[in-house]
Amino acid sequence: MNDRTSSAIAATLIALVALGVLFFGIHWGTFAAADTDPYGYVSQADLIANGSLKIDVRFGWDMPWPAADSSFVPPGYALSNPRGFAIPRYSTGLPIVMAALQRATGRRASVFYAVPLLGAMAVVMIGWLGARLYSPWAGVVSAILMATSPMFLFQITQPVSDVPAAAWWTVSLALAVGSAPAASLGAGLAAGMAVLTRPNLFPLAALLEAFLAWHVVRASAQDRRTAINRLALFNAGLVPGFLTVAALNQYWWGSALRSGYGPLNELYIWQSVLPNLTRYPKWLVQTETPLICLALAAPLVTRKTSGAPGERTVRRDHVWLFLAFTFIVVWSYLMWGVFGPSERQYLRFLLPAFPPLIVLSVTVLFEMRRRLLSGPRFLVALPLVVAAWVGWQLYEARYQGVTSFRQLEQRYVDVGRYIAFAMPRESVFISGLHAGSIRYHGERLTVNFGRLEPGALDAAVAGLTAKGFHPYIALEQGEEPIFKERFRTHSQFAELDWPPRLQTSAGVQVHIYDPADRQHFLAGEVIGTFDMLLRSQPQLTIP
Repeated sequence: MNDRTSSAIAATLIALVALGVLFFGIHWGTFAAADTDPYGYVSQADLIANGSLKIDVRFGWDMPWPAADSSFVPPGYALSNPRGFAIPRYSTGLPIVMAALQRATGRRASVFYAVPLLGAMAVVMIGWLGARLYSPWAGVVSAILMATSPMFLFQITQPVSDVPAAAWWTVSLALAVGSAPAASLGAGLAAGMAVLTRPNLFPLAALLEAFLAWHVVRASAQDRRTAINRLALFNAGLVPGFLTVAALNQYWWGSALRSGYGPLNELYIWQSVLPNLTRYPKWLVQTETPLICLALAAPLVTRKTSGAPGERTVRRDHVWLFLAFTFIVVWSYLMWGVFGPSERQYLRFLLPAFPPLIVLSVTVLFEMRRRLLSGPRFLVALPLVVAAWVGWQLYEARYQGVTSFRQLEQRYVDVGRYIAFAMPRESVFISGLHAGSIRYHGERLTVNFGRLEPGALDAAVAGLTAKGFHPYIALEQGEEPIFKERFRTHSQFAELDWPPRLQTSAGVQVHIYDPADRQHFLAGEVIGTFDMLLRSQPQLTIP
């Protein structure tokens, strides 16, 4: 088989793996504006698609309880300064892609396809990286390993920025190691989108710029102009991303260097380094197998081609670039909070480092096969190792519940859709976890009880009623103790001592209480609780 045929077959296989990832992300995707992060991204996309960058909460100034405008700020947003608007806390890179899909298709639900599409792009580009560093078949194996990574699969089903950040940085890295000047422009544009998606990883852009600048220094006289052009084109693509981040920060937060994630001294804590330095590697080995550590041996297998048939260059500069890239990603999150020993889901922060790690590990595997197990009797050694690696990752993905997450998050969609279909337009929901999803899926106003002052619950219920709204309290069962504790000494409604009007009958229970029912229940009237999923008969509660 000649090189051209081999490359064509490998490219076809990588494309098929990417299509499989796209199908998986769509089929098992949550399609839910759940809790804080997903709602924050999809709602911001909806704002952008409709030509806005903030939510008007000035109507709260007319409400008769303290800081009412703040209580109307949904999850994932903060109150503006000056007051009157809710502004996004999350970076804009993913919402821009989501908004583009929404505008292009005219369908609001199309925002949920953004992450699977970007995930498929990441798989294609990691295949390109593997082919560039070693061989087309190394690219195929790298793509398969990325596509079966438990953390990748878990995050590709959710409308959050972990996979998009990894995708844009993989594109940028892959194009940066290319040789064409146009590829450098693409690398800069991708890096700009990556910075828009996760601004804290901006040092990666500096690394790629240093890599291209090093080639300017090392280039011969006849190649220096091309190297300079590549560096200039990279910067031309990168600068708009940085300027957009600075402009949005200035618009929302009053400073180009401030973001919705909070002050740097609160985000980065030196005391986090040692705990995270032990937990990240442990989680990585547990989910990706110890074979991922082979990447550290990659400098030992760098070589120049000797001209032997089928032998390829493993460039030292590319290997060190990939290792430095990985180091910067890990270092960026070593000081980023302290996570519990069993909170492996936070390994998602390191997803941008997975492509270079995987490619380097696969390169070492291929070289070990070439140097140590080159005889015909060892022909199946490499496929068996790869199969074991893939098998372990798939087992871990299933163990972590990657195929059950959609069902778990479905409650946000179910509650929102029921509200949109059956509840009056003047309904307002005092809620916590569902304060965003009710807005998005239910298209009803919400009050975030976490932003409601402890003494203001009764005033909020009375004030909303006086303004012609019908207030409800919508809580998950696990939130109710938090709600009671927050308002216990200040509110007649804090104990939730009357039956809910509505509840879900499957999975995590969600209750919707009507405060108007409390007085009737305490007076001896029977209250019926109806199933929002319409799967069971109403439950009658007798005082």
